[in-house]
Amino acid sequence: MTIPNDAVAVFTIVHEEQYHLPIWFDYYGAQDFIPYVLFHNETEEDYELNTRPDGFYLQHDEWMDHNWLLKTVQDFQSFLFNSYEIVIYTDVDELLAPRPPRTLREYIEEFRLSEDLVRTATGIEVVQTDGVELDTKKPILAQRQYGFYSPLYNKTLISKVPLEWCAGFHQVKLPLFAPATPDPNLGLFHLHRADWQACLERHQAATDRNWSKTDVENGAGKQWTITEENALRRWFYKDDGAGNQPQFVRLDDWQGAI
Repeated sequence: MTIPNDAVAVFTIVHEEQYHLPIWFDYYGAQDFIPYVLFHNETEEDYELNTRPDGFYLQHDEWMDHNWLLKTVQDFQSFLFNSYEIVIYTDVDELLAPRPPRTLREYIEEFRLSEDLVRTATGIEVVQTDGVELDTKKPILAQRQYGFYSPLYNKTLISKVPLEWCAGFHQVKLPLFAPATPDPNLGLFHLHRADWQACLERHQAATDRNWSKTDVENGAGKQWTITEENALRRWFYKDDGAGNQPQFVRLDDWQGAI
């Protein structure tokens, strides 16, 4: 059975993400899902996109405010379930893709017919290991052959029911059913480190933005404050997100996924 085009919605939230949003929008739009974008203190006019997204406009003083972000995403996910069978949320630098040759659309077709209520992906950090700038109009893994598996990004982002996440969306509260284990054949490709220059510029921009007092006190998102080049290189190549040395691997098994 083929999944109807209007059965699946995917959404993200952005603020000054001119580099990553076109990648995100083109990828999920190519799956024939309905992509929604929550624009935080901006509009689609601030972006160069191939087609006009279904945009919602949000006003909030702080850029980094995990509590506000969590509530906003959960509320919008619940809203979308009024119209869609399946809702996918990802951060703008995250692409969900099954192991080739399946496409994400084919994966969602199988999920729709299953009894599963959620699916949890296997987190994969895609990392630039050479001096070649990423061409965002070409397949990413053809240009980035290395990365590392990251349990931090084993996220539950595909669902048939409204979810309650923990801050950062790295864990989900599942009061009605057992926690899902990561599907080894579904990757969540995190592109924060896929291009060194884009990462550096993104961090530099973040330091000039307004952060919530709670996030500053709790150290939430502290990696965004790393802008000194040597320090950023150490984080980029030698910190897996939990303070450990990443175990780099070739991503040959995933070639063609994104």
